[in-house]
Amino acid sequence: MNVDLFFRNGGGLCFLFDEVPTTPLQALVYDDRAYQFFLEFGHDAPSFLLNIPVHNDVAEHLTAYVRAHVGLIESGVIKEALNMPVLHMAAHMGEQNDKSQAGGRDVTGLHDILNDCHFAQAVHREDVGDEERASSILGEVQPNLAAFSPAMQQALRAERNNRPQFEPSAPTMHL
Repeated sequence: MNVDLFFRNGGGLCFLFDEVPTTPLQALVYDDRAYQFFLEFGHDAPSFLLNIPVHNDVAEHLTAYVRAHVGLIESGVIKEALNMPVLHMAAHMGEQNDKSQAGGRDVTGLHDILNDCHFAQAVHREDVGDEERASSILGEVQPNLAAFSPAMQQALRAERNNRPQFEPSAPTMHL
């Protein structure tokens, strides 16, 4: 399994997996001192350490996040988009951890982060020394051009159509 992190200034954290974990993912746990993430799969499965630390420039911002988007890729196409809790190992983050809840599908959030990401890096590689696999799991594809499966495209349209429509609150000039 290989995992990439995508980050958007002002809000947005996303992980793309190049294969679906064998056990359903329950949460991401961030070690604020080592700048590394663990995957949590629940009571019956051990934690899984992602083997590449987050770059210092992004690590300093990660304490602000209690949720992250997770995209599961199969054959180069995003097949699932989930919203996952991010828990922090730092003792002072306990109150923030209490706010984290189980997520669900969120294609819009994943799509929006990929369309406007400012930073991307590998956070796990099966073989860290393999230079062939060191680049993005998206290959040469830019994040904003990532392919979504037909089911994900349909879910994205449905999510966007079901969002409440807000009128501008500022006065407008009806010219």
